[in-house]
Order: sequence, then C-alpha cells, then structure tokens
Amino acid sequence: FLIAGAVVVLLALLMSAGARAPRAGIRYLLFTWVVVSVVWPHYLTFRGLPGPGVNPIRLVYWSMAALWFFWFVGSKEFRHQLLARLSTFRPFVILLSAYLVWGLICSVFSKLPFVSIYHSIQLMAGPVLIFLVALSCLRDRQDVDRVLLLVVIAAILAVVVGLVEAVKQKNLFYDLVPSLFPQGGEGELSWAEQLIRDKSRDGNYRVMSTFVHPLTFGEYLALSLPLAIFMAGYAVKATRRMIGFIAIPLIFIGLYICHTRSPLLAVGMAVLGLVGSLGVRAVRQRASFSAAIAGFFFLVAVPIAAVALIVVGLEMSAGRTIGEVGSSSARLVMFQRGGTLVFEQPLLGYGPGFAAVTLGFLPGFTSLTIDSYYLSVALESGLPGLLVFFAMLAYPIGKGLATSARIPGIDGARLAVIAVSLLGFAVVKLVLSQPDNLAAVFLMLALLCISLEVGSPAKAERETPTPVRARKWSPEYRD
Repeated sequence: FLIAGAVVVLLALLMSAGARAPRAGIRYLLFTWVVVSVVWPHYLTFRGLPGPGVNPIRLVYWSMAALWFFWFVGSKEFRHQLLARLSTFRPFVILLSAYLVWGLICSVFSKLPFVSIYHSIQLMAGPVLIFLVALSCLRDRQDVDRVLLLVVIAAILAVVVGLVEAVKQKNLFYDLVPSLFPQGGEGELSWAEQLIRDKSRDGNYRVMSTFVHPLTFGEYLALSLPLAIFMAGYAVKATRRMIGFIAIPLIFIGLYICHTRSPLLAVGMAVLGLVGSLGVRAVRQRASFSAAIAGFFFLVAVPIAAVALIVVGLEMSAGRTIGEVGSSSARLVMFQRGGTLVFEQPLLGYGPGFAAVTLGFLPGFTSLTIDSYYLSVALESGLPGLLVFFAMLAYPIGKGLATSARIPGIDGARLAVIAVSLLGFAVVKLVLSQPDNLAAVFLMLALLCISLEVGSPAKAERETPTPVRARKWSPEYRD
C-alpha cells in the first residue's frame, strides 16, 4: 500500500496543475460503494492470495480512494472545490480536526502508542475519506438526492435479505464462512462463530441480514427511515416516490425482525424531530393559513408525543422480558464500572483501542465487550474527547434543523431529514459501540454540508435572474 501510494503521488505531481478531474468516474464509484457496502457482508473477504483480503467493498473503496487522491494532488481545480465546500462547514471541520488531533495525543500517551495510533487510523480514515470524496465529486442537489435514493434502496435490499434469513432462521452466509472465506487467527473467534453469537433472545431469532450484528442492522434502518419518508413525500419523480412508499413499511418490518430496542427508540425520536421540524417550517413560512394551522397543531402534538415516547422508552429500557431485563442490567453495570474508570483518567483516557480491555466486561460472553460508543470514546480519549465528539454530532444536527426552518420547499425538507437521520444515529450509539455504520454517517454529514451550500437563501438569490422591465418605448413593451 505504501509503494502504491507513493506511485499515485508521483504520477499526480507530474500532471499539469490545471488538469480537470474526472468527477463522473469518482462519483459513480461513490454511488457503487453506497450500495455494495450494505449489500455485501463485510466479513466475506477472500484470503486465498498473498496480501490483504479482497472483497467487492474493498475493491470499490480502494479504487475510489486512489482515483480521488490522485486528482486531489494533481488538480488545482479539484482541490479548490473541496476547500470551498469545507469552508462552508468550517465549525464541523474544526471540531473534526480537534477530535482527530486529540485522539492522536491520547494515543501517544497510552500504554501501547503504536497500537493506539493504528486503531485510530483504522477507525477514522475510511469515514473521513468518504466525507472528503463526497464533498469533492457531488455537484448539486440532484446528486445529493441520488445518494439518498441509493441509501434507501440499499436498506430495502438489506431488509429483503433479512426476511429470507428470518424465514430460514439461519444466517444466509454462514455456510460460506470459513470454508470459502477463511477468517480469524489462532486464539480468536472465527467469523463463523461470531455469526451465531447473540442471535436469539427469549426464543426470538434476531436477524442481522448482511451486517455483523442485529443492532448494526437496526442502526442502518433507523438512519434510512427519514430518507425514505423524504423520498415518499418530496421526490419529483414518481418512481422515487414509489420506492419511498415501499421502503417505509419494509424498514419497520426490518426493525421488528431484528428484535432490538434502541433502533426503535431512535426511529421514534427521528420521526418526532421530523414532525416538529415540519411544524416549525409551516408556522414560520406561512405558505397558507391551513398550513400554518396544521403546523401549530404539529408543534402542540410533538411535546405530548415526546412525553409518551419517554414513558415507552423507560419501559423498554428496563426490559419487558427476562432476556431484555438481563441485557439492561448488564448495561447498567457496564456504565457504573465505566464511569468510575473514566473519572480515574478523565483527561487523556486509556488510549484508542483499549476501551473494552480497560472495562474488562464479560456479560455472559467469552470475549470482552462494551456496548456504548460514548463510553468507548470517554475511556479512550477522556472527557475532552467525549465533549468534542458530542459537539461533532450536535452542531450538524442543530445547524440542519435551524436552517431547514428558513428554507422553503424541498431544499429545507432535505436538510431536516438528514439532520433527524443523524439524530437517530446519535440515539443508537448510546447502546452500540460498533463503528460499522460510521462511514455512512460521514456520508450523511457531507450531504448535509452540500445541502447547506446549494440551499442557502443567499445562493438562491444569486442564482435567481433579475427580471428586466421593458421600457414603454421598446418594441417588446405591451399594455
């Protein structure tokens, strides 16, 4: 990889600085990655040849990364668009930079600095690259809508695979692992063993489709539902509206068959946020009297529904079955033990990659686990890292919802659904530490940034041609 990277840089430096990058090729690779990264299971990696494992996700990702990096180094015009986009999202870029730098500092002071640095790069390099690629190659709101459509289509395909798995009561890819796609090493659980862990609770088979765990499957569906609602309600083309209407019930079916609680709560909060945002937009914009009245009732209904959701959420958090009660009790013990450890090392934490080892938590399994991404960040990067991570999520969500209230039509609605989609992700991360969908979240952040740029009132005014009144003496004048 180092040799290949050096060759790419050398060729790019030899190019003319004014060369135009083939954005269409990079864009189509990004579109392909959006679908393939969901449809193809990450653990199905062919290792029959020397070198790193190969699968379609990696082939598309590395092709896209090499092409993007090549043109980023070799094309001044390509860099200019990326830097211009980053400047419109400057607070988030500052927060992301601070988070990455703080993680590096915590890595240097950990017990095993090189292990922590490797973990940090492995965790964040992919999502950050997807963020940069999307900002570089997506042109306008039409491209943003295409990506949103592909996310919804990928969710539909994942649910279809999940339904087949629910009928068979068996992971569809289990027989391929490890005979065809050997995984794992000596002293480690093979992927074949991991696929059957935590698959049943109180007699209910928990579907995970193409993902590594039912919770990550539910997390992706919670991320996709607001986008499906957007397609059903705002898409211009009838085929896209039909896809949205098909996706909504299928996503709810997928959430049911994966038998996880937190994605359901995330969906509830996302729907409430979406309804509240639409109500604010209707009252603020006052497009018509009926719309304003409907918006007012939406705003009254949202707090009532929020209280009901809190009550239901508390009941679900406590657990309704023996299995759920045991899971909730284990998480409570995890947070109690983790909180104590965090305050023992509040500044720098214990280093990236050492959250589960530091916690030493074995809730009935044979391997260490940690079930909260926020707790993982606090243990690995201390309280400063946790605060910066919170800000990284809060800023785009707040910015998207606030800006959507001022922008009429589909542009404002697009901002609202992306923001509430990120809100759903933030809720699920309370009880899920696996970073499988982190790249999809950074893709949503890039789409939010582009939507803020193309939908801003100032840009709309610049793009609107000023009408020229014909003078009375001109031939074009008519009474």
